[in-house]
Amino acid sequence: MKPRHVVEKLSEANNVWFGSFDVGNSKNLTLLIDTGSSDVIVSPGLYKGGPHSVDTSSTFANTYGTTESDGSEPEQSGAVYGRFEHHLYYSGVGTLCRHCSQWKDLKKDALAELDTGTATVIGPLDDVIAIFKAASIRYVIQISEDSGTSVTGYFPCDRPPTLELSIPSQSNATAAAKQNSKLVSHHSSTFNIAPDQWIAADNRSNNCTAILSGTDAFPIPDLWVVGQPFFHGTYVDHNLKDGTLGFAPARCTN
Repeated sequence: MKPRHVVEKLSEANNVWFGSFDVGNSKNLTLLIDTGSSDVIVSPGLYKGGPHSVDTSSTFANTYGTTESDGSEPEQSGAVYGRFEHHLYYSGVGTLCRHCSQWKDLKKDALAELDTGTATVIGPLDDVIAIFKAASIRYVIQISEDSGTSVTGYFPCDRPPTLELSIPSQSNATAAAKQNSKLVSHHSSTFNIAPDQWIAADNRSNNCTAILSGTDAFPIPDLWVVGQPFFHGTYVDHNLKDGTLGFAPARCTN
């Protein structure tokens, strides 16, 4: 049995955080720590009311689509959204550089759901295919009657691309400056998905599955679900009073 109230990584990709918790008289349950979900959901039969529990006789409908232990499936739940832009940069010989002539500005004003409960990054099908083509990433398209069309990318493990996300988008930052907004930054800042975060699976023979995938199954057509790889090395400030999020490169101190 796990000790109470601990938080640990617990997934094949070692990217998703789980914690143990108590609710009512139910003890030592396991919780997926997921900022992309608006509710705490307990599986049927696990919840036992405590002495202070109240039956409100209310009915509600709730759906939750995560089925894999690594949190990689799209979720049908509440989320935090924002606008961002993403860029791809690489050099002709495959080495990464900061100011390359092959700079690609691939998407503007994309709608993003920031979700620590998702182990990957999932975007609209056509946008992701465009990124794969620009980065010369081999990809496979799959069609399912149940989950629609999806695309998965594969790249040489020793030559991962780098994806940049600019938050907020330039148009949002410009609008905020004109309106003298105190809630939205007047400048767009760039955050990288680090090269060492690109590997979702090592298939051997220098062939890796990318953490980026595409789908046409999201209810919002232009939605991006930005998960764990983005948060690696990023400090996130949750301002509940103003309902805003702040981002900065994480700085570790001894």
